Amino acid sequence: AGIGADGLGFAGAAAVQSHMTNSRITDPEILEERYPVRLEWFGRRRGSGGLGRWAGGDGVIRQIRALEALSVSVLSSCRRLPPFGLAGGGAGACGRNLLLKLDGTEELLPGSFERQLRAGEALRIETPGGGAYGAVSPGPLAELAPTDLSTEAFTEPPTEPPTELPAEPPTDLPIQPPAAGGPQ
Repeated sequence: AGIGADGLGFAGAAAVQSHMTNSRITDPEILEERYPVRLEWFGRRRGSGGLGRWAGGDGVIRQIRALEALSVSVLSSCRRLPPFGLAGGGAGACGRNLLLKLDGTEELLPGSFERQLRAGEALRIETPGGGAYGAVSPGPLAELAPTDLSTEAFTEPPTEPPTELPAEPPTDLPIQPPAAGGPQ
């Protein structure tokens, strides 16, 4: 979110992420071909962008399951301090890193870590939302936190038809380790 030299404001772009290749994103096929993992979920983290005259962009959720034991290193930021807004705009939501264990429990992980994953465990990375620009006009929406309302209320309507994907990652996926020999 921000404002250009011409004085016109704009909402932040949603679901922008720089990944391990320092490109905008690594294709799922490349990730799964090169590493013993399965990308189970990739989607927009709706409501994570800050509220403001021009809303901050939403982050993403990516859930990756280990198909065999492996070592994972993550360097991420904005896990304790949210991305700030400007000119009265609200902060975006902090990001989170979660380990989804074989027994069904979740462990909150720090922003930067190295960890050994067991086959069948999953890592869920929720990236932070962007800070907004400009204050929300007084009214009932001004009291909401970033996760209380999707930033779509402050941006142009989508130009593409909605997809059939759920808004959150599925929680009923099996978490058993894969059969010997890996995926078939």
